[in-house]
Amino acid sequence: RTRSFPEVEKLEQYPERERKHTTVSFGDCLEIFEHQLIVGDSPACIDSLPVALGQHTSTRKVDFETFETLRLPKRQQTHSDLRLTYCDRKQMLKEVSGLSETQLVNAQREYLREKDQRKLSLTPNSNSADGTEAEEEWSF
Repeated sequence: RTRSFPEVEKLEQYPERERKHTTVSFGDCLEIFEHQLIVGDSPACIDSLPVALGQHTSTRKVDFETFETLRLPKRQQTHSDLRLTYCDRKQMLKEVSGLSETQLVNAQREYLREKDQRKLSLTPNSNSADGTEAEEEWSF
């Protein structure tokens, strides 16, 4: 069974010469925006210490060919090769962000506490934070 999409069907109604043609072009230089590296809050990070982008710190321009040459080794990696381990993230936060071990432990505790609160808020008939029974079947 095939599925049709209205947008495609509309395009098929018009002859080729009546369709608008769109072109895309790229310059020879890329702008790279650099950001702070901070402890994030992504619930998808199962072993804690998620990383996220913080404030924009600088911008630099790089020649497109140079960028592609430097990027080539990463393009050949699989998605799972690019995933950062807990140890990788922890080391990056120490080196790049300058966070101390104590700051990382505190951030990790805060992340896990918030993660537990999210789980509780999605549980049917869960008790509220003050120990009383939730009034509705689902609390968000």
